[in-house]
Amino acid sequence: TNLLSKLTSNFVHLILSDPRIQIPKCLDFFNCLVKNQALLSFQLSIETHLTLLCRLVKSRKFEDAEDLLRAFLILHENGRCPFSAIASFFQNNCYKPFIRAKVFNLMIKVYSDNQEFNKATQTFDYMRNNGVEINERTCTILLIEITRCDQLELGIEFFYRIVESGIEISVFSLTVVVDALCKSGEIRRARELVEKMVGY
Repeated sequence: TNLLSKLTSNFVHLILSDPRIQIPKCLDFFNCLVKNQALLSFQLSIETHLTLLCRLVKSRKFEDAEDLLRAFLILHENGRCPFSAIASFFQNNCYKPFIRAKVFNLMIKVYSDNQEFNKATQTFDYMRNNGVEINERTCTILLIEITRCDQLELGIEFFYRIVESGIEISVFSLTVVVDALCKSGEIRRARELVEKMVGY
């Protein structure tokens, strides 16, 4: 308790960003801080969360990274951390394309799981406009969740955004949208979509 009360935000950041400290120890340390937030004299910053997230992705600990990202986005879902702040952090602190791509693809997945489709498509648009690699499988996950929530028009709109972005569409992604159209009685639109995609 005494030690925790003497910690500073800067010192915590230094610990989590120090490459000499192994990732499992950093994660244990971070989780300890989260559990004992009331004993700290400061709130864990956005930079602290995202620094650890980058290290987890760099170490290919993707499940831990997804769990951390999910907790982070839930913690800041009231608007305390706008998307622009997240994007700015990675633009200024993360220069490796692989890490940036993985983090933003994870964001789309987490937003999809939480049915926050506006935030998921905002992330997609940012990636497309800033040259961040978009995983087609991630887009499929979002399409599945959108259609599962009976938001057919949004699903079709997003499907065409994927097409326009130049991402190669899988048969599975096309099937998700066609199936949703057929279940809604939109047989003609489903046929037209298939015929249109044959040309791509």
